[in-house]
Amino acid sequence: MGASRRVGLLVLGGCLLLYLPLCGSYGLWDPWEGHYAEVARQMRLRGDWISLWWPGAPTDRPEFWSKPVLTFWIEALAFRLFGLAGPGAPPGQLALSRWTEWACRVPMALLAALGVWGVFYASARLLSRRAGLLAAVACATMPMYCFVARQALTDMPFVGPMTAALCLGAVALNDQDAEVGRHHPLRYCVGVLFALIVVPQLVYDSIALRLAVPLGTRRLVLPGVVAMAPYLALGAWFLRRLARAQRKSQLQFQLAVLLCGLAGLAKGLVGVGLPGLVLLLYLALTRDFRSLRRLDWWSGLLALVVVTFPWYHAMLIRHGVPFWSELFGDNHWRRLVIGRHGDNNGGFEYYVRELGFGLLPWAALAAVAVPAAVARARPDTPRGRFLLFASLWVLVAYAVVSVSMTKFHHYVLPALPAIAILCGWFLDALLRRQIAPLPATLALCLFGVPMLGLLTWQLTQTPQSAQRLLWLFDYDYIFSGRSGRAWPAHLDYTRWIVGIALAAGVATALAARRWAALVLAAAGLLFASFAVDKMLIELSPHWSQKHLLASYYRERAPGDRLVAWEMYWRGETFYSENELYDPRLPPEEKTVFIKDADAAGLRAWLRRHPGTRVFFLIDRGRLEPLRALVPGLTVVDGSNNKFFLAAARL
Repeated sequence: MGASRRVGLLVLGGCLLLYLPLCGSYGLWDPWEGHYAEVARQMRLRGDWISLWWPGAPTDRPEFWSKPVLTFWIEALAFRLFGLAGPGAPPGQLALSRWTEWACRVPMALLAALGVWGVFYASARLLSRRAGLLAAVACATMPMYCFVARQALTDMPFVGPMTAALCLGAVALNDQDAEVGRHHPLRYCVGVLFALIVVPQLVYDSIALRLAVPLGTRRLVLPGVVAMAPYLALGAWFLRRLARAQRKSQLQFQLAVLLCGLAGLAKGLVGVGLPGLVLLLYLALTRDFRSLRRLDWWSGLLALVVVTFPWYHAMLIRHGVPFWSELFGDNHWRRLVIGRHGDNNGGFEYYVRELGFGLLPWAALAAVAVPAAVARARPDTPRGRFLLFASLWVLVAYAVVSVSMTKFHHYVLPALPAIAILCGWFLDALLRRQIAPLPATLALCLFGVPMLGLLTWQLTQTPQSAQRLLWLFDYDYIFSGRSGRAWPAHLDYTRWIVGIALAAGVATALAARRWAALVLAAAGLLFASFAVDKMLIELSPHWSQKHLLASYYRERAPGDRLVAWEMYWRGETFYSENELYDPRLPPEEKTVFIKDADAAGLRAWLRRHPGTRVFFLIDRGRLEPLRALVPGLTVVDGSNNKFFLAAARL
């Protein structure tokens, strides 16, 4: 095994050591983790691997059409592997089991490690092994990246494969090419991945779908294999071309497109469009469209169609235009040009500050490395072309989310791996004296380090200022000043943040010295470990409802009921296994009351259930109004800064 492969395995192992050990030791955070987990639970429970459902939505229809399917496939398969959420599971299994969060988060950590490996692989091949290692450490430890790696969201199933795809594409375009034999390992890797992604889809869709064709006043119902036949044919054609591929670059490109197809199944058009735009701009600037012929772009197009299109086609067959309109009309087009949820304010500068927090403690280095790389991006050498590719990646990812009217802080996540690549290049070039040390040191000291100081000051003005780090992946900032969560008074991370920032600032100012690069990498690793293994875990009891629902299932007796009043944080739906909104009950028996500020709906339900012992999930601010409605109400679990679990006998 070559040295680069050994270092690549070390990078993978290091990522897993950083992301995996405690990833399931804290509850799912409101609102997104519980929301997506419930969609996956419905998939597992129903045994339906095409349609997406969330019947716990009291104000919306039960179909879930705002996101594509990949995240839910992954989580539903993990539930099955861990023996969770299946038919006949005991009540309270998800709230009481210690495996629930592991099932949701382990796949995300693995996908994050895939993206970091891609950063190392491309940088090591096209820059140097040291640049690759530094870039991988930077990517893995940037707070926004490592936070999302430890959250069961739809973002890492998009960013992890997309990052690996772009990195493999860069290598295919710029690395030394070679002919490959019939039994080259990369050929088998492409074939196995293609089979794992495509074959289950096409087989299941062929069996589960029914295609209705109108014939006058009657309908002809055809089996799903008729609709899937074109994809079966295209898949066979792709495998034929794969078997005939003669160059390593072709296999790398095919693998990249397969991963790009996965990104399209995770996030929709942006999963394919963002890497496609980077590739087209790169080829236009290098005037190298002939590379597409060398890479056998036809095979890539076939792979993309067969991986990504069948699920969208199956959903159109089942649900028709309403699905298409909601996913692409509402959640793509409207988010882009009108605004939906999130922050619908801010222009091109919106993500500058969030990138600063998201890059800590690498922010000072990145502030100088990115413009330095853009200035040295040249199409006349492999290294210059890779810098151009990575620079375009940063600019396209930043521009796309900046143009969008809807803005969440974590939308800029796709730019982080490319920024990490440029940071690795800059440090390596500085140590090799390919960049003049004095001007670089002056730029770092005069611009980068003061910016790091400003970011640190903003995070440490008060203990609650550290909540800005949570906003890199959570969206409580939308509710700040209204219904945001109170910061736990006993938690103060000022010393951690200041100490690590000081070490990173000194190392950045002296980055031209070899030991400084090691100190900066160590600071990054320490900050990431602090963020995901201390901060997330200690704050979890106040951002997750797991322990509240666990208390309910430990305390309840036969005949007891659970009520959520003015609650729409999703965690209550998942951890109660949809007990709050059981579709088997008539509408008047549902026990989740939204937009019921005058308590009319709750009063009516209480009158219908005299003598029943009822547990209530409520916001802390609604405890006294509820006591006025329910005499004898007592708090069962008050450990959450946001919610109470209370109980009373009516």
